[in-house]
Amino acid sequence: MIYTALWSAIGVGLIYALFIRTDIELTVSPVRNPVYVVQSDGAIRNIYDVRLRNKSGDDRDFRLSLTSDDILRIRLEGQENTYSVNVAADSTHLQRVYVTARPQDPAATRAVTDFRFWVEATDGDTTTRASQATVFNGRVQ
Repeated sequence: MIYTALWSAIGVGLIYALFIRTDIELTVSPVRNPVYVVQSDGAIRNIYDVRLRNKSGDDRDFRLSLTSDDILRIRLEGQENTYSVNVAADSTHLQRVYVTARPQDPAATRAVTDFRFWVEATDGDTTTRASQATVFNGRVQ
């Protein structure tokens, strides 16, 4: 009976884990070769590979944004003036993202600035969000 109760508890735990999982996920990997790029206008740019995972059964648009105490700007590779990426159902999409600090922004002259990537998927009435913290590397004067 103990053996049966143990396997039943494991089964219930797995079913519970299946129902509480989120439909979206992201992984952020900074590209560190080079650590940062100084652009012609003096702005500092860091490059990140963001892996977006759509766990739902439908294609969804994922909107990327970031939050920081300092002013940082985001741009998606291959996208102009849009921050959304379509991810097919039950698949993963790798998106290269450029984060830039203008020369006058504090993040440009600070060695490390903490910030958070956010991804948001709106599906009718519900909105699902996920985030991951990372750092922005500036040029130390």
